[in-house]
Amino acid sequence: MLRAAVVAVLIVSTSAVVRWEERTLKCDVDDCQLAIRNDTFKPAACFLNADARHSCDISCEGADRDSVISKSPTTNRRCIRFYTYNTERSSGGWQMWRQGACAKETIVLQVHCGFPIVEDNH
Repeated sequence: MLRAAVVAVLIVSTSAVVRWEERTLKCDVDDCQLAIRNDTFKPAACFLNADARHSCDISCEGADRDSVISKSPTTNRRCIRFYTYNTERSSGGWQMWRQGACAKETIVLQVHCGFPIVEDNH
């Protein structure tokens, strides 16, 4: 009985209501451009950090989760999620990083940012 109650609490606490928004980062060797919710592409705020990672802000301030949904071309073998590209949370929001051979590729990465929806129970 106690085990069932603990499982129920875990399921409820991890299934919060979330509003998902798409971000598309289009990169080549020299720079990246960001589109928010299928809007026009604009220059992305990118930098090279101390770990030789090319990181770009994906404008997900306030999001509490993300989901990388695709890369294009899908046949690109130099860009492998978790190894040569991924997202990471930073103090100011979320970054998409690329490193190694992937940082020298022309690639399009799509991400969904999850923004929590606060429900007022009053």
